[in-house]
Amino acid sequence: MAQEPDTKPVVQWTIREVYLWAQNEVRIREQLCKLLKEQEVDGAALLESTVESFERWGIPGGPALRLAKAVASLKEPTASTTDVLLSKIEELENKIKELEVQPRVTTRSSHLPFNRRKANRHLDLRYRRTTILTPVISTF
Repeated sequence: MAQEPDTKPVVQWTIREVYLWAQNEVRIREQLCKLLKEQEVDGAALLESTVESFERWGIPGGPALRLAKAVASLKEPTASTTDVLLSKIEELENKIKELEVQPRVTTRSSHLPFNRRKANRHLDLRYRRTTILTPVISTF
């Protein structure tokens, strides 16, 4: 079963969905809807259509204008879509703020004890190696 035209993007509408939209939403006569069907107007073609193209397909001026106006309203984002997009943008901005690196305030003296311990450990190891290896080398 085909989805309702409102539940998927207009670009993906089938010829049948465009026919139903023109008949139910724009409320043009069934005979004129059949002209759209004969021209094989799907969602993508509908979005590219103008008053002139509708008239070229045999749709009279009044219904052609109504169709063109309805197509223009399909191209505009709805208020709910805009609200959803704005809330997503705000959510992403908040996540970015959370992820930003906060500068770490430290004083130089806070690093010294760690560095001294590391330096002392390094010196101890050098001293141990030389005291252990010296007697072994001298015996050869």
